Amino acid sequence: QAAVIAAAPVPASTPAPATPVAAVQPASRRGLNPVVLAGVLAGVLFVVLAIAALALVLNRPGPATPSATSLALATIEPEATAPTESAGTTLPAATVAPPGASTPTGVAAEATLEPWPVIVPDNAARLALRLTRPVQTEGVMRAVADLALTRDGTFVATVSGQQTVRIWRLADWRLMTTLDAGARSVNGAIAFSPDGRLVASPGADHACILWRLPDASLFHQLRGHTEDIASLTFSPDGKVLVTTALDKSVRLWRTDDGSLLNTLPGSNKNTYQAVFSPDASLLAVAAYDQVLLFQFPEGKPLPPLEGGFAAAFSPDGQLLATGSQGGAIRLWQVADRSLLRVLEGHNKSISELAFSPDGALLASTSWDATLRLWRVADGQLLTTVKAGEAGRVPGLAFTPDGQRLLTGTLTGMVNFWGIPEGGAGPTPLPPKPTPAGAGEGAGAPQIAWAVQEGDNWDIVAANPDGSGLHKLTNGPEPDREPAWSPDFRRIAFFSNRETGTGIYIMNADGSDLTFLVNGRHPTWSPDGSRIAFDAKRGDNTYIYLINVDGTDERWLTDDPNVGQRPSWSPDGSRIAFESRRDGNAEIYVINVDGTGLTNLTNFPGDDTSPSWSPDGSLIAFASSRTQGSMSVQIQVMRPDGSDVHGVTSPESGRDNRNPSWSPDGKRIAFEGLRDDTNWDVYVVNADGSGLRRLTDSPNYQGEPSWGPR
Repeated sequence: QAAVIAAAPVPASTPAPATPVAAVQPASRRGLNPVVLAGVLAGVLFVVLAIAALALVLNRPGPATPSATSLALATIEPEATAPTESAGTTLPAATVAPPGASTPTGVAAEATLEPWPVIVPDNAARLALRLTRPVQTEGVMRAVADLALTRDGTFVATVSGQQTVRIWRLADWRLMTTLDAGARSVNGAIAFSPDGRLVASPGADHACILWRLPDASLFHQLRGHTEDIASLTFSPDGKVLVTTALDKSVRLWRTDDGSLLNTLPGSNKNTYQAVFSPDASLLAVAAYDQVLLFQFPEGKPLPPLEGGFAAAFSPDGQLLATGSQGGAIRLWQVADRSLLRVLEGHNKSISELAFSPDGALLASTSWDATLRLWRVADGQLLTTVKAGEAGRVPGLAFTPDGQRLLTGTLTGMVNFWGIPEGGAGPTPLPPKPTPAGAGEGAGAPQIAWAVQEGDNWDIVAANPDGSGLHKLTNGPEPDREPAWSPDFRRIAFFSNRETGTGIYIMNADGSDLTFLVNGRHPTWSPDGSRIAFDAKRGDNTYIYLINVDGTDERWLTDDPNVGQRPSWSPDGSRIAFESRRDGNAEIYVINVDGTGLTNLTNFPGDDTSPSWSPDGSLIAFASSRTQGSMSVQIQVMRPDGSDVHGVTSPESGRDNRNPSWSPDGKRIAFEGLRDDTNWDVYVVNADGSGLRRLTDSPNYQGEPSWGPR
């Protein structure tokens, strides 16, 4: 089978035979008229100038040509037989890797989503962020501009600010294809046709692009708008595409041949969104401060309704929800277009509205960065969650089974909202996407670390070669100091949230967040049952132990001097930590029953952030013993404090600290400072060779934690 995403080879053309040039006969000297000669010369000059002008026009660069590319895991092979009529999506799910690439470990050919409880009014108050997924598999993450699901919920399309459309398989977030729309700027619009055979996206020069699936080929370019596309909507039968744009116009196109059917009378203000009623008898267009209504297919305008930033019909077509600039949501009865009720809660413009599949719930997002769920029957606000950092929450959609709500973020992620299982264990982890050609991809232990962006901190993770970068937390709260659990399924970390400042535990994909205890610098016991941490209680900071269910917290150190940054030995019997009980920071070890306190280092400089090697034979730590107090470097020593030797040197960075061992004990990840400006994550062999920079950013990136196998 041929991969249909790559550009087809162009056959070499056969040189065309030279066109014979007529012989020019010399003119007879006799009878040569000077006037005629002047006319001939003028005509020749005119032809030469015309040809030159035409050449300039033809050589002028035009708009980028839309194309399907293989930038990541982007090949979809065509089915062996011609597709048949079906209500479902026809993209094949089994062939997703480019030629020569292996299927990532743990990814089944036919993936299924882990069932979650259906979101209904009775449990909507428990809505929580359960999964996050990146919209790029490599490089810098860009804002999600919009997202769309196929009618059967098999695939998700995302459009980002990097001029690309990506189609993902929802069950395991496998990247199926990448479409390059050739746009210089992509506005927030993406749509699947009802049968899943077409996807519409904005293109260059204000055009709309229709892509044909499953071969991801360019089907039509629809031209006519003079400003950026604002929304794309297919009719329920898929035969018509409606486009709105910032030129204040509404255009209807035939999807079979791309011809313009009609241009509806618009507004004197921007048109943001168009939606069809389920029976296709009405078309509603949100236009700034009003919602325009048209009979379809006649295009006859009806009296407009109030509220024009977003609109959505209920699944039974009896209600129309509209969102206003001030944040109010209005529910209208479609039959007589009377106002049923007003839902108030948002304090900024409504950006998206979506009814649940059964019509019992209305979801709304706003420029106030929140997601809200409302009970349609009485308009009761059931829950409010923070869904973004600031500004618009891009994209909003229920999955067809009603178990999930999807929203985008301005930091390049898709958030999966759902109802946590009551009393259930950790949610099984869907496999993460792996970039093609990654040296250490799926199945390799990942490195998690903290990233600072302005006043915000988030936790990210990547493969040891830097590929597969994705965010594990994504919000306004400062999230730092990650620590992998021994089974690689959970992460403990420090955060300052409304539910408390201290240590939280979440699944490795960012779901099922739980507050554990007030403290910092968590480290797991080898069996995963307990966590050691430091906490300031009163005027002093001590080391504590606690069960992962929050029970049996107890004091490990009782010296009034600071004790912090614990590291559990692989056999579970001892804990290394740093303390200033001798005046400066030194590394100590203590038995988990509180006996056997021993000072391992005794140096005038500071020795901090101990990390036990996986086999228990070495302890890595940061020390200022190199070049006095002017440089902090990674050192290693025996568990009795002997055989101290350096791993890094000032040549690898002025300050290097917070070491974390790879699961095989051969490498160490750490944070390093170069040029007195940027803290970044580095990886080095345990013998000091093979130094490699993992990140390169003007923002702080550090506190690495290398996940176990």
